[in-house]
Amino acid sequence: MLGIVAAVVLVFGFFPLSLSADMIEVWGTGFENDLPPGANADGNWRVVQSTASAYDGLRGLDITGPTGSTGDVIFFPIPSTGYGNLILDGWSKVRESLEGNDLVLLQFTVDDGQTWETLATYANQIAGEWVSFRLNFSESADNNPELALRLWASLSSGADRIGYDDFSLRGQVVPEPVTLRLLGLGVLICVCRGFRYQSR
Repeated sequence: MLGIVAAVVLVFGFFPLSLSADMIEVWGTGFENDLPPGANADGNWRVVQSTASAYDGLRGLDITGPTGSTGDVIFFPIPSTGYGNLILDGWSKVRESLEGNDLVLLQFTVDDGQTWETLATYANQIAGEWVSFRLNFSESADNNPELALRLWASLSSGADRIGYDDFSLRGQVVPEPVTLRLLGLGVLICVCRGFRYQSR
């Protein structure tokens, strides 16, 4: 019984990032009102209004080459304070084929852009229809006020084109440490009462 008590204390006293089951949208955009607040685009990234540029609605995010020598970037701040187990859903469409020297990266940063981790790579793809994606972030993105997303593109010619639409970042609520410790205390009390009852 003492082993059970010790286990309860360890779990609830030292692991404060247990998560609830429900997924909640933390951030999202369908680009219907142009770029979302805080977004910053350079080069050829732009919101285009046309049925071909949007998976849903009237507008979608689009880039056509050629891009600048260091690549064209669009940046989205998506702070995840209070959330963990993050998932990014969305849609992509290669509108004009990407050849071997063309590259588009979907990446995130947790340290204000000092380093970037790649979620998806787009290269050597022929033109096609809209394709859905679901991408999982690493634990470093959990509960992070500096979390940001970017698309970086290096396209060689005006015959290279790709679009995106309906981004949705979802996660699970991270309980406050005080809440978890109170829960742990409640479990501990129940265990102790059960031990006392069995000892009678």
